Amino acid sequence: MSAREGFWRNDKNDKELRNEIDEGVEEVFGSVAQDSGLEEKKVPSGLIDAVWFFHKNGEEKAREIFDWYEKAITRRNREALGLGSFLYHFFGEGSSEKNYLFGDDHDGYVLGVVRHGVFIPSHFAPRSLRGGYRLIKDLGESQEIPAVLAITDDLAETIKRIPSWHNLGISFPARFRGEVHNKQLVYNSHPNIERILPILAEDYLAEENRSDVNYTNDYEEEMVG
Repeated sequence: MSAREGFWRNDKNDKELRNEIDEGVEEVFGSVAQDSGLEEKKVPSGLIDAVWFFHKNGEEKAREIFDWYEKAITRRNREALGLGSFLYHFFGEGSSEKNYLFGDDHDGYVLGVVRHGVFIPSHFAPRSLRGGYRLIKDLGESQEIPAVLAITDDLAETIKRIPSWHNLGISFPARFRGEVHNKQLVYNSHPNIERILPILAEDYLAEENRSDVNYTNDYEEEMVG
């Protein structure tokens, strides 16, 4: 058994891990639309393959990234994925899609997948508050990596203060652990991203329409102090 196969097995069995991942894979940024089958295979330059990262840096570094993620989500009064689930999803065999990282050891990392050639983050693991700001600012300004975030209303209020991020003007309900949260789509300043936005928006809206309950798209903005 390889280290990558064994590091997640100590705390939960496979079924428990998959259930937790299914419920909590979009802890920070919100729902990630399901793959529509049109995914572009090209991966933007500047992203790091998570499996390659693990083999190069080992489990200790992966655990350190989890610690950064856990601290970030705890600051937002939300429940984090367990260590085993986090490692299994991003660095093991727990995801049906390849995962990628953006960032570095100085500021931390943003983790997510690539759809239609666009980086779709799902988890945020900043090393510090200042590092978190730099991560989002740098991703917003990237000329190599087109990126779209599906984020809660309060995070949208925060991110709109960064000029390199733009609100698409679409909100939709997403179910998370028995609760429904409104999400907004924001996109970065990559020069070619606007051509792919309609396809991504269709993905998110199609996911909304598959819900067994219809929810209004209206939302009340929450100010972040």
